[in-house]
Amino acid sequence: MTTEEPPRRRFARTARALDFDDIREMLISNCKTSGGASICKELVPAQTKPLAVSMLDETQQMIRLLEDDLKLFTKTVADPAPSLEKVSLGRLPEKEDIKALLSFFSQLERLVEFREAGFENVDTLYAICGGLDPLEDVAGFFIATFDGAGEVKPDATARLVELGSRISTLRQRINEKADKFLSKEDMEEKLQDSYVSLRSGRVVLPIKSEYKNIFPGIIHGISATEKTAFMEPQELVKDNNELQEAVSEREEEIYSLLRRAAQMLRGHKNAITKNCEITARMDAVSARASLSVTFEGNRPRFNEDGSISMTELRHPLMVARGETPRPNSGFMKKDEKTLVISGPNGGGKTVLLKAMGLAIVLASCGILQIGRAHV
Repeated sequence: MTTEEPPRRRFARTARALDFDDIREMLISNCKTSGGASICKELVPAQTKPLAVSMLDETQQMIRLLEDDLKLFTKTVADPAPSLEKVSLGRLPEKEDIKALLSFFSQLERLVEFREAGFENVDTLYAICGGLDPLEDVAGFFIATFDGAGEVKPDATARLVELGSRISTLRQRINEKADKFLSKEDMEEKLQDSYVSLRSGRVVLPIKSEYKNIFPGIIHGISATEKTAFMEPQELVKDNNELQEAVSEREEEIYSLLRRAAQMLRGHKNAITKNCEITARMDAVSARASLSVTFEGNRPRFNEDGSISMTELRHPLMVARGETPRPNSGFMKKDEKTLVISGPNGGGKTVLLKAMGLAIVLASCGILQIGRAHV
């Protein structure tokens, strides 16, 4: 029993002969998502005429949006898949995960807004976006809770606001008491330096070792030279304790928010994954449209009788490189199986053949092309 060869493998020899990998690379460079880039990397000609026509419809409708100054993808969109996999294993999202998710949710919001806007003559694109789940609760939670750096916002909850205010007040009070302690006349000779330091989050004073036992307090460490004792005066102990409690409570509140974020991601993993697939497909269409605009392309037409008619045809890769190849035309009637091209070396025979081959391939890949082709 034989298995059918995958389309990409069947197309590989033709792709090499026509330098189609260069077309794929140009498409990939236009992509804003890793999923869109993967689709473009695997792009092969459509296996049926309806599919090829549908791909051209998608591209032409996306071009219409670009002509109206509406770009659905304006910046690189992070892939949320690794973060979803992480939380699925029971881990909490980290800063980079949250940044990636915020990037994705921002793009999702843009696509949903496009779908809800009701533009005319973009029905094929709307059909792609029809399966998008806005995930308003999840996206809204992430946007309200985290900042662009992936950190929990200080005002994400009323509890965080209250704790932030308490921590600020306590730190100010501790610093004022420490400054007052440092300014005492009898302390000058006992201090190794006239500044406060932190040990385990507690404000301490750098006292010369020989004076470490002359007043009540807690020693939190000795310097490597053993000349300095880092001492917490008794006057600061109560406030330092309250500060540590408030800091711990804030960390617990942040931890609670991260747990909630992980739970929401696990609960909506399938919907997020589906949204990723739709976003990637729209990105690939956008890449085809951008390349078609670069080519200043025209929409090809598919003949029913098997004939080929190409006029004002130029090699697209040469045009993309800024070269100015001479336009050519080529025609084959319905029953003609062979095309003979003659001319001197360097006369452009290979360029014309590749341009014709690429015209047919691009038409079947949903890319508009230079010149006019009926294939």
